[in-house]
This record gives sequence, structure tokens and C-alpha cells, in this order.
Amino acid sequence: MRRPSREIGAFSLSAVDLFASALGAFMIVVVLLLPYFRNLSDVEAHRREARQSLQEAVVARSRAEAARDTAAAEAEAAEAKAAEAGRRRAAAAARRDAAASASAAGETAMAACAQTRASLSIGALDIAIGVDTTASMGAEVLALRNEIGGIARVLDRISGDVRLGVVAFRDTGDAYVTRTLPLTSPSTGLSVIQDFLNSLSADGGGDCPEALDQAVAELVGLPWRDAAQRRIVVVGDAEAHAGARDAALARARAFAAAGGKLSSVFTYRTDNATCSASTAEPFYRALAAEGGGRYVDRNESVMEAVLMALLGK
Repeated sequence: MRRPSREIGAFSLSAVDLFASALGAFMIVVVLLLPYFRNLSDVEAHRREARQSLQEAVVARSRAEAARDTAAAEAEAAEAKAAEAGRRRAAAAARRDAAASASAAGETAMAACAQTRASLSIGALDIAIGVDTTASMGAEVLALRNEIGGIARVLDRISGDVRLGVVAFRDTGDAYVTRTLPLTSPSTGLSVIQDFLNSLSADGGGDCPEALDQAVAELVGLPWRDAAQRRIVVVGDAEAHAGARDAALARARAFAAAGGKLSSVFTYRTDNATCSASTAEPFYRALAAEGGGRYVDRNESVMEAVLMALLGK
């Protein structure tokens, strides 16, 4: 029986050595890298912290950008507010300058007004208005009733001592021929004047000529003041009767010779079979000419026409 050989071969020894060497190298690597493997959890934690820091940085950047935009908007708003404040200051300065100019202009105007009023002041003034109150004069009677207060106030402002009287006239056969309100001061008796006019109505007439001559006689015969300027204005749309026209013109002429002025306001109306403006208008022109006053066509307000007749040269 053959005994196995106990000799160690070269190949077998080399394999063992190689294995031992590999194992030794592995152990060395393990020993060297073991600290790093132990720190893997720390690395992951660092990575999470880094990601969180990055996210926080992104959020911080967004907030910074938002803050920057807000600051820019606030700066722009502040600039706009400052500009608006500047405009308001400029506007206020302009208003102050305008107010100062207006005040100066107002003082100049007041001075001019005082001079004008002084030049317009005509002293004591007695005025009588003769008004036709027949049916065709309804609009004029109503207008005079509504505007007498304004007429009285204007006259009182430019005179300071005015008396106003009214003679209403129609024709023979009507409810009255003349109705008279004596010369009355508007400053104390405006309500009396207004009540008299309120009592008037347009009625009667029918034929074209009216009792204008009797109205002129009544007007001229009022108790005029010697120291006052005397003014008469006759308002109507029909002439006097043919046989009385010369008498009416003569009374107007005598009134002018005594220092008064008689003016006339002719109110146009539609012609009919018995009445024509072609005969009435020339008579009203002649009446104003003989009375030394002014002839006015009534095509605007009664107040304007009456004042033009009274105050016109």
C-alpha cells in the first residue's frame, strides 16, 4: 500500500499565499474604508441639510425679490405723491395769484361801479306809466304786473328818491276810462303799487282807437314835484280817437316845455278789420317826439322797453 505524499507543492503554496494576500488586502480596505461607511448617514444628513438650505435660499431670494419690487413700487408711489403734492402746491399758488388778481380786479370794478353809479345817479325822479288795459293788451298787463318790482328797484338804485305812479286806460263805454295810482315811493309803498297792478285786467275795447287823450291828460295833471325830474311813458297798441289826437299831442308838447319828458312804447299786434299798426305806430312816434322823449318798439320784455323809454336820451 502506497502512502500519500505529504510534500507541499509549489502550486498549492502559491494559491494559499494568493488567498491570504487577497484576504489581507480586503481587510486593509475594510479597515481603511470602515470610517467612511460609518459616516454615510452623516453624509445623507448633510445632503438633506444642503437641500433644505437651498430651498431656504430660494425662498429667501424670492422674498428679497418681492421686497425689492415692493420697495420699487413704494418709491414710485412716493415719487407720484411728491409730484401730486407739487402740482397741488402749484395749483394753490395759482389760485392765490388768481384770487389776488380777482380781488384787485374786483376793487377796480367796484371803483368803476361807484363812478358809474355816480354818473347814472339822476337825483329825485317822478315817473308815471300809462298803460292800455283793453283786451288786446293782456300780455303787456301781465308782464307789467310781474316786472313792476324790478322796474321800481332799478329806478330806486339810480335815483335814491323816486316816486312811481300808474294810469290805466281803456275807452268810453268800458268799465272805466282811466284808473289812477298816485305817485308813490317804492321804498315805502311798493306793495301799494303791486296791489294796484294786480287789480288790473285786460278787457274791453273792441274798436281800435282808445281814450289815450284822456290818459295823457291824467298823466300830465299828476302832482309832480318841482325839484324832481319828471318822466311819463305810455304803453299801448292803439292810437287816440281822431278828434282827440291833436289834444293829446298838445299836452305832450306842453309837458316837455315845462321840463318833463314823455316817451312811448308801441306794442305790435295783429291787424284786423278795425285796427291797423299803420295808423297807431305813427301816432306813438309823434307822441314821443312832441313829448321830448323816446319812442320804443316793444319786442322784448316790458321792463326793458319801459326802462329804455324812461332812461334813453
